[in-house]
Amino acid sequence: MGDIRLVKGCAADGARAYRRLEEAFPPSERREEGAFCRLLAAEPCFSLFFAFDGEREIGLVSLWDMDGFAFVEHLVVYPEHRGGGYGGKIVRAVFRFHPALVLEIEPPDEGDRLRRWNFYRRLGFCMNDVPYFQPPYRAGGESLPMRLLSYPAPLQDPQKTVAVLREKVYAAAP
Repeated sequence: MGDIRLVKGCAADGARAYRRLEEAFPPSERREEGAFCRLLAAEPCFSLFFAFDGEREIGLVSLWDMDGFAFVEHLVVYPEHRGGGYGGKIVRAVFRFHPALVLEIEPPDEGDRLRRWNFYRRLGFCMNDVPYFQPPYRAGGESLPMRLLSYPAPLQDPQKTVAVLREKVYAAAP
């Protein structure tokens, strides 16, 4: 396992990437395929990157370039490559291009949720103590209780970050 290489995807990669998102996230935590593909084609702040270890594609990350930080919308290590340390390697590859990151996780109360928080904590992320609900990705969907994580430090103005996410990321949803 060497350094992870990130290769920027394009609109033509949308359907293939979306299949991987479907494997990793429930419908409430991802936008519909058409909306995802439209963002790739038309939203300059939204990017998709495929992660490679040598010639093997091992995962993907989608993110938004914001003023002063990047919002990681999705991070996926493909099922056939999980458990090999690739998640951390992909995040560290993202750090090379985006030194300040924000992302959402479910409240880390038990099981996989707690493991996910410990994973990000080991990478240096901070949990921000701010009430936060992920707006729905789909029309008629419900808001989900989440926690905002940031790297490398706690958010200076968490409410401003929440407002930016609602205005940019989730205004593009339903």
